[in-house]
Amino acid sequence: MTSDREIAILLHSDPQDHACGLHALLYALELQESEIEVQLIFDGAGTTRVSLLEGPAEKLHRIFEQVRKVVPVRACGFCDEAFRVTEGLPAADTGLS
Repeated sequence: MTSDREIAILLHSDPQDHACGLHALLYALELQESEIEVQLIFDGAGTTRVSLLEGPAEKLHRIFEQVRKVVPVRACGFCDEAFRVTEGLPAADTGLS
């Protein structure tokens, strides 16, 4: 059964807040497993987290890789520039300006 719901999870927290990051990643996986359309968007200080999550030494790296395989993961383009994060994820198409 497929759900008609679509959910965006916005991850705003900086990299030091591991609990918030873990919660967002696990929630994205749980929603996807329940066949609810979900995307994970790194926003604000959360955009600085992306490059760290891509590194194998990061505590949340393995679960981040699991999420990336099944959930669209994006980053706020404005925030990427504001926090001087130039690589990582595609910009989120939120329709917001």
